[in-house]
Amino acid sequence: IPERNRWVIPLSHSCLPLESFEVLLKTLRKGHHHSCFDLHSVKAQKEQRKNIQLITSDLLVHDDLSPDEELIKDLLLHEEITAHSQWCILNRKDAEILVQGGNTETWFEAYR
Repeated sequence: IPERNRWVIPLSHSCLPLESFEVLLKTLRKGHHHSCFDLHSVKAQKEQRKNIQLITSDLLVHDDLSPDEELIKDLLLHEEITAHSQWCILNRKDAEILVQGGNTETWFEAYR
């Protein structure tokens, strides 16, 4: 595989990078071979969940909610909310699975 095609980094037009390109390049050159996802620690996830619950606490006491509000209420009551940033770095193999899959289900199935 040519050096220039080893990694794919999807970017969002609505997010700003918190690290410079040099930091990213240094990380990639450390010899990583697996795709990377930026997930927060369990402690940070619990704190984030508490923050979300505080912000949305009024949803838990109302019955006349929109479908979106119902979904949020259900997630707050029954699901773990994982805090994470929106970036990932895919190796070539994983990027090919994503592109060839036609939908994200194929990609998620590869990691179950």
